[in-house]
Amino acid sequence: MDKNFDLVFARFISVLFSPIILVLIYIYFIYSKYSTYGVELSMMITIYLLLLIPAYFVKLIKRYPHLRFGEDPNRHDRVLIYFALVVASLFNILLFGNYSNSSTLLTLNVIMFLFFGLYFTFNYMIDKISVHTGWFTFVFIAVGGTYPLSFIMLLFLPLLAWSRFTLHKHNWFQMLFGIVIGGIIGILAWLV
Repeated sequence: MDKNFDLVFARFISVLFSPIILVLIYIYFIYSKYSTYGVELSMMITIYLLLLIPAYFVKLIKRYPHLRFGEDPNRHDRVLIYFALVVASLFNILLFGNYSNSSTLLTLNVIMFLFFGLYFTFNYMIDKISVHTGWFTFVFIAVGGTYPLSFIMLLFLPLLAWSRFTLHKHNWFQMLFGIVIGGIIGILAWLV
């Protein structure tokens, strides 16, 4: 195949399965599965967004005024994003642990804390981990408990890994590590 076609197709797959789109799928899943929690659930997601969006855009706009939407921040820029998500998780744990009777929402936030905490720690201390493959694995395993057909989506995981490798965003170890972390945390979320 033509190398340009490979790059265009790899970019398409990478954008199609971007963490932002997968987050929207997961939020839809959370709302449909836990709709009885109503206001508390909306509050939980709002807290994540209130801390994530400014961290993401401030860091990217200050450091990279030429950066286009959809481009991946480098390893050091991801640390701020992961840190904002860890803080949002901790805030939600404190909020739902003290002011709510919802042990399910508390458990979901503990799972998110583990996920983002591991990504923050490994990204900061060791090496970057593929968020694309990790979040993809997490979402489709976590959703699999309610929607069994979502496990079929895991068949696209090798294609996503190929695209990230072709675009020179990650090596195979970084993607495998993302899959392992996403899979373990996804199984925990599935059991909730």
